[in-house]
Amino acid sequence: MSVKQLHKQWRKDFNEVVFKRDKNKCRVCGKPAVDAHHITDSNEMPNGGYVKENGIAVCKQDCHFKVEWFHITEGEKWNEGL
Repeated sequence: MSVKQLHKQWRKDFNEVVFKRDKNKCRVCGKPAVDAHHITDSNEMPNGGYVKENGIAVCKQDCHFKVEWFHITEGEKWNEGL
């Protein structure tokens, strides 16, 4: 298996376990989840941080932007949610 294929499998497995744990709901607003977002940047963890404890299910609307903004600002910008 190539590195690219391995990464795709890790991502697929990560999504499945995070969605299952979060009952396929966005942890911010409760809408249906469409992405499993890394809590700690994937570059800062072994194997890309693909463990369910490092994931949060989010919808693709404002909530995904909120959690991205939280990362970009290193936790200083968060209006509501989590």
